[in-house]
Amino acid sequence: QGLACSKVLRVGQRGVAVALISRKNISNPGTRYNARGLNDVAGAGNEMESEQIVWGATLAGGVPVEKWSATMWRRGTVPVHWRHELQSSVTAPKIVIADRPFEQGARFFAAIHERYGGRPMVFVNLLRCDTESGETGLSEVFQGALRDGKKKLREERGMEMELSMCNFDWHRLRKELGMPLAVRGLWDRLQSMITESDLTEGTIAVCEPGGEPTPMAAPYLKLKRRQGKILRYNCADSLDRTNLCCFMVSQQVLLEQCRRLGSGLMDAVIREHLPGGGDTSSASWGFLLAPDLTIEDLR
Repeated sequence: QGLACSKVLRVGQRGVAVALISRKNISNPGTRYNARGLNDVAGAGNEMESEQIVWGATLAGGVPVEKWSATMWRRGTVPVHWRHELQSSVTAPKIVIADRPFEQGARFFAAIHERYGGRPMVFVNLLRCDTESGETGLSEVFQGALRDGKKKLREERGMEMELSMCNFDWHRLRKELGMPLAVRGLWDRLQSMITESDLTEGTIAVCEPGGEPTPMAAPYLKLKRRQGKILRYNCADSLDRTNLCCFMVSQQVLLEQCRRLGSGLMDAVIREHLPGGGDTSSASWGFLLAPDLTIEDLR
C-alpha cells in the first residue's frame, strides 16, 4: 500500500519537478482503534515511510544532467504495546498500556537498523504533556522503550544504533500561543536536527562524462551525499498532529531542495509572500525565521 505522485512547480519561468513516494507497512493493518502500537510480529500501527524527491535539468559539458535531492521520514503510532479502550461515546478513549510494553520492541528497532543501515533515528513525539489525556504516561513508556531497544540491540544482536527522542506538545502550544507561533516553535525545535541530517543528493545523466549518449545506454548516477539521520513522527493515532507536522517540515525542506538546485524558486516564493523578501531566510538553509507564511502560501 502507498502513494506515488509527482508535479512540476513553477514560479514565473522557473520550475522544478517534485515527487512524493509513501510506503505503508502492512505488518499491522487495522482500523483506527484496532491497530495501535506494536503487535505480535513487531509491526507498528499506521507505520509509513515517505520520500520527497526534487530534480531539475542542467547541462554539463553539453550533456543533459539532472540534479536531484531526496529527504526521507517515517511516521507511526508509539511502538510499544498499548491500546485505546472506549468507555463511552461522549468521552475520550482511555489509554491502556500492556503489562509487558517492550515485548518485540528490539525486533522493531532491528528492522529499522537494517533498513537504514544503522543510521541514527530521531523520534519526534507530539503527545500531550498533561494529566487528563493519559498521553504523558505513554510518552514515559515510549522513552523507556528506546532505552530498552538500544540495550537489547547491543547485547542480543550486536547492533549499535542511536535512538533519541524530541518532545513537542503541539496541542498545548497551539492552544496557548496560537497557530503561527506554534509553527514557529516547531521549526525552531527541529531545525538543527534536520540541518544535521541533511539531504541525499546526486546527479543522473544519460551517459558517463565524456561518453556518447545512445538510446540503449544505461544512465550514469553519481551520489554526492546520503541523508545522515531519519526522523520519525508520532502522535497517539499517527493522524492529525502527525499529518500537520509532516506537512510543515516537508514544505520547509522543499524550499531547501529548490535552493540547492539553483532554480530560483525559493527566492521567488519568499519575495512573493514574505515582507522584506529574503531578509527572513537563513543564509544556508531554507528555514524561514518568522512564521509569516500561511498554510495556503506554502501550498
